[in-house]
Amino acid sequence: MENAESIASIDVICRPPKATGRGLKKLRQVPILSAAKNLSLPVHEVDTFTEWTPPATHGRYINLVVAVSFGLLIPPRIINGAKYGGVNVHPSLLPAFRGAAPLHHTLLSGTEVTGVSLQTLHPTKFDHGVILAQTAPLRHGAQTVKELEKILSPEAAKLLLQGIRDRVFVNPPKEINDRNAPGEEKAILRAPKLSTVDRHIDWQSWTAERIVRTHRVIGPLWNYFSRADETSSKQTRMIWPSGFRESPECPEYIKALVPNAGHPIIVGLQSPTQDIYIKTCDGHMLQSDYAKVEGDITRSFVHAARRTRMIGPPTDLDESSQEFKLFDCSLS
Repeated sequence: MENAESIASIDVICRPPKATGRGLKKLRQVPILSAAKNLSLPVHEVDTFTEWTPPATHGRYINLVVAVSFGLLIPPRIINGAKYGGVNVHPSLLPAFRGAAPLHHTLLSGTEVTGVSLQTLHPTKFDHGVILAQTAPLRHGAQTVKELEKILSPEAAKLLLQGIRDRVFVNPPKEINDRNAPGEEKAILRAPKLSTVDRHIDWQSWTAERIVRTHRVIGPLWNYFSRADETSSKQTRMIWPSGFRESPECPEYIKALVPNAGHPIIVGLQSPTQDIYIKTCDGHMLQSDYAKVEGDITRSFVHAARRTRMIGPPTDLDESSQEFKLFDCSLS
């Protein structure tokens, strides 16, 4: 790095390893840990700042805090204790997509242009500091979070490096740059942490494109269904591990017979290969290869539907056609 003499030392603070996987038996280290060890940098694993104080190296105290996807709010005593405060690297063009999951929400919204921001650390809120520098708007073309991360990571590194070289943190402006970009809606400016609820398909409002995109970005989606031979209101969760694909080859007359969005139809009753389609609110037909009923293993969608009695006794529709059949349930 140019002007490396201006940096006396670098300490790395990271979160401790987290238990993941089935039974939480596997520990996952944060990526920066191995990089720091390879560079022989001092590492501090911190999951809370309570009673923790930044180290002094060679009698010098840390004078700049740099946060990159850290996940913990850095308290005012640490920010104020550093001569130049702190800076944060955020993978969006702030104030758009402020929050814990900017990459996910960028893709979920269908936004084709993004970038990286360098801002001061706010003492009480995430991503509310003063914007010091930003990359030019970047048309990314990414389809998944990993693809977008791969595109933005080198841009973020260059922005941070240039910011340190330019010492943009020495005399940062006092006002908060919090204006909406022209044409942006406030509804898409937030990027909160995602939960299981975000994977629950709403067949009454989610278009086919949104369903396919959401699975691509955040993984397996799910629904509830009622078993065809039960009269109780008990519902079972159906998980879609393989996602969905649009099926333009589905005959138009079959589309017309499906009454509502989220109502599956099986085609090819007399054929060794049977297909299941699900209608969306915008009139498209989706297919899925695999399904997993909660408490069971992953199976083909047809096999799972029959095994779990999603498909009930013959309906009036079957009497007039041996080609297709509506399920006796709707996904909700």
